Amino acid sequence: MESSRWRDPASPPTGEMQIRRIVLWIGICSVSAAPSLGLTLQDPGEFPLAALILGILTFASIAGLLTSLPAVRRLTAHQRLRRSVVVAYVIRTIFAALPVAPVFLDMWVGLIALGTGSILTDPLGHGHSEAPSNLMKFINTYLMVLWQGVLLNVLVWLLVPLAWMFQRLFMRAPIDGSSGACPNCGYDLRSTIPGCPCPECGEIRLAVCVDCGEDLSTGTPLTTCPSCGSVRPPVDPRWRSWVDRISRARLALVVVCCMLWGALMAITNTGLLT
Repeated sequence: MESSRWRDPASPPTGEMQIRRIVLWIGICSVSAAPSLGLTLQDPGEFPLAALILGILTFASIAGLLTSLPAVRRLTAHQRLRRSVVVAYVIRTIFAALPVAPVFLDMWVGLIALGTGSILTDPLGHGHSEAPSNLMKFINTYLMVLWQGVLLNVLVWLLVPLAWMFQRLFMRAPIDGSSGACPNCGYDLRSTIPGCPCPECGEIRLAVCVDCGEDLSTGTPLTTCPSCGSVRPPVDPRWRSWVDRISRARLALVVVCCMLWGALMAITNTGLLT
């Protein structure tokens, strides 16, 4: 299976890699959009639900494709930065999953989006002297969802430097997987034969070819990959990103749970605010 193979961060993204990230972003956006969904349920005539859903799918698709780019994958290969980004988005997702609390943050961001979003909607012919048509309501809602998503992600990225500084001050540096370190204890395994245990903790050293993904954990020393002939140092597949390691079924389960929880929070927020 292609998803089980190691992919060099500098290599072009595969179709499955892009789909996995798009699906993950759909789950993240489903939870983050709970306050906006609650507002839509309160006034479906002014904010069409279909426009909100289309906006979420569009934003998730763009985010998934962007995070699949080699430049982004190389950037997030740095363990401390990747941990900071994950912490920032986990905080945002957990905060959005709570009832009522995220409404106030999203309300202020929504007001900013409405105020600045007129730059996007006014050229579309939205007349100020007459009621907007259903098509204009759909377009306005769709654009506002995308714009609000951008603003919310800017706020999330403001947390990344804080998470970085917290790690620098109070946490040990994460293990660098690119140096051939054991993922369990951090021992340097570059001199250990793939398929043999770590001298420090006994964890088996796993290794795959960085170019073709061939399993090289044979217990015998190899200088070249028997499949493609690569002489580059092998890598441990356990250092892959979580979204590439998780099975398709579990990824789908996580996203479905996010969608259901987002819908539940939207209904809860609607009932508490009316």
